[in-house]
Amino acid sequence: MDNNYLPDADPRPKRRRDKDNPYELFTIGIATDHPRYFVKFTDGQNQKHCEEVSKELYELLDSFALEDVSYMNECDRHRVKEMMSENMIHQCAAEPVEPLQEQIEVAYDIERLHKAISMLSSVQQRRIQMYYFADMTYEEIAEMECCTAPSARESIIGARKKLMNILKNIP
Repeated sequence: MDNNYLPDADPRPKRRRDKDNPYELFTIGIATDHPRYFVKFTDGQNQKHCEEVSKELYELLDSFALEDVSYMNECDRHRVKEMMSENMIHQCAAEPVEPLQEQIEVAYDIERLHKAISMLSSVQQRRIQMYYFADMTYEEIAEMECCTAPSARESIIGARKKLMNILKNIP
């Protein structure tokens, strides 16, 4: 901001301006009991003027300038989004979204896994669910199933081997 007219002007408000904004605002003595408000502009004959204005007019012009800044920020964000690819937008998201194909593949794999688990014996189904889905230890499973921990462990290992073979055969 060029304050040739008033060298002791306060640098307020200091913000970017739209190139089409015809005026600049500044104050003198903002921290005093009697601040002064100014607007600097170029008229239609390309002559520069600096005029003292009322606080009310200053605040009105300031609100217009703030609206311009808000609009410029919105335009900048829109331009950035236009230039970004879909993958870049997903990377910037607070909770990244997997591409649709990956979501479908995960859902398909889950369906296959549930189908394979349903082909196990009821004891193996229960123990697999407790171990992998309920995060229970072999000891906790053994206590629930009234068996020993090594027995629960062997049952889960056997169920896992069966699942691998079943999943190989499920398309």
